Amino acid sequence: MTPYEELIEQMRKAGRFYNPQVPEFGIMGHDGRVKIGSGIINKSDYSVSSNLAVKDGINHLEEGDKVLLMKMNDTEEFVLIAKVVDPV
Repeated sequence: MTPYEELIEQMRKAGRFYNPQVPEFGIMGHDGRVKIGSGIINKSDYSVSSNLAVKDGINHLEEGDKVLLMKMNDTEEFVLIAKVVDPV
């Protein structure tokens, strides 16, 4: 790696350090998987907000639902924050 490339890499790391994570838009898939962009997040890789969790046998998330997720800092885990719906 050239000195120029090392400098660029240091700048990228510093920029990520001070910038907070941004929410990401996803689509619920089969078996609790969530598609974000071209990637897939498995059910074991995210936690769900308590208002969306299964209660009394009612699942509030279904295949095709639009959801908002937030990645936890320095981990590969996400928190599913909300279900997003179209305005009525």
